[in-house]
Amino acid sequence: MAESKSVKAILKGLIWLLGIGVLAVGSLFAINATDEESSEQTQALLALLRDPPPPTEKNGFIDFLALAAPANAPTYPIGLSQLEAYQKHSRGTPEGLLPDIGMDLKLLHRCRREFLACVKQKGMAATVDQLLTRYAAFWLRYQVMREKPEFVDLVPAPERPEETIPRYQYLIYGHRLAMLSAALHFNAGDRQGALKELESEFAFYRKAETGTSSLLLKMISFAMLDNSALFAAEMARRTSAADRAFFGRLEALVRSPTKDELDVTASVNVTQARVAQFMRTRANIRVSDGEYAVLSNVGVAPPKPWWEGVSPWLYRPNYSVNLFVAQSNIMLSVRELPSSEFLSGVEKLRSRARALAPGALWRLVLSPAAQNDRLLSDYALPAMYIGRMHGHAGLQTLVRLQVYLRSAGIQSAAEIARALEGPLRNDYRQPFKDKTMDFDPQAMEVGFPAEETYMSASGRDQMRVKGRVALEL
Repeated sequence: MAESKSVKAILKGLIWLLGIGVLAVGSLFAINATDEESSEQTQALLALLRDPPPPTEKNGFIDFLALAAPANAPTYPIGLSQLEAYQKHSRGTPEGLLPDIGMDLKLLHRCRREFLACVKQKGMAATVDQLLTRYAAFWLRYQVMREKPEFVDLVPAPERPEETIPRYQYLIYGHRLAMLSAALHFNAGDRQGALKELESEFAFYRKAETGTSSLLLKMISFAMLDNSALFAAEMARRTSAADRAFFGRLEALVRSPTKDELDVTASVNVTQARVAQFMRTRANIRVSDGEYAVLSNVGVAPPKPWWEGVSPWLYRPNYSVNLFVAQSNIMLSVRELPSSEFLSGVEKLRSRARALAPGALWRLVLSPAAQNDRLLSDYALPAMYIGRMHGHAGLQTLVRLQVYLRSAGIQSAAEIARALEGPLRNDYRQPFKDKTMDFDPQAMEVGFPAEETYMSASGRDQMRVKGRVALEL
């Protein structure tokens, strides 16, 4: 009798195991067999992923790829070989890349703001000369790159999220050397030399931001232009309004950005298209060991789910991508709002985008692995970068106001207040609010409040020091 009960218990357990197995297989089949078709919105977004144009010697991007090459090495052939290395890269570190330039960041970043005052400090002029001499080959290539007729990024869209990207930090290094070089010229009394350096920076980054489909490069261009504008404001504070030729060139530099220079829509769309492309591949739902190592190094590595091995089969790619694209398109419509309505508009659109997603339990049934989708599907990204577009435009407007006031000789608190309340009321509006730039007569500053999220690194530096984006007059 006891043996009979044991046999029944074993059979019952086997039946349960078989039932669980059948249910699991059925669930996997259901998840995979009932996926959606790609929506029209998704197909339209993915159509934006095109191959880059062929390289030419007119494109400064080739020179950019060769910035770390040894002195006297042929720039164009090396740039082409670097482009080929990126094109062939599939994962990990691609072969054939030039070694890192090894920039002395401690010296390079000693002057983060107020370049003229910083370089005037004891010993700093010699330090700048040392930097320019030590990295002479890099500095010369950077200058040649700036003068090329175009700057169009040529690295194709990566196939996997962990693809290596070009060393865009080299642009930041070159820009910092340019600012330090301009400060040397200005402090030595060579204002024309300082202006020439600044004009080259403005021209290059305006060219870069209009020729790129890379959102990262667009944001770098915003930051470098903001930094250049702040340097222009610093020069204006140290120049007499009587120097009309100087102010004429300075006012031309800090002109209003064009629509093409400001617009981030194309870059955001390409970025979202790349994310959608990643999300369509089941294997990408798993975080690779290399990615986990990177996340662990910065202390944000999530625990691997116990079902990691089967996660690609618990994921409905088209369903997840269609939802992501629909939510992204809702957030992208914030671009149609004026800057003054941006903040309130973002909240309304975010509510609409959230409403498209099913509840957590139903989402778990529809696509279980989408709960661990590697944070790829940030549908709110379009709004964040459109906000940065407004923040960039606002900082440029603020500098333009400061340069105008200095140029016009409007310097007393009473004169500035009258000008902002009268003839300048509609010309110098602050971002995110429908009002003229704020004026603080005690600190003798003009400025505007903002959220750090919507400012470039230069704007965030201003906010951390002053509590808002503000310039001394």
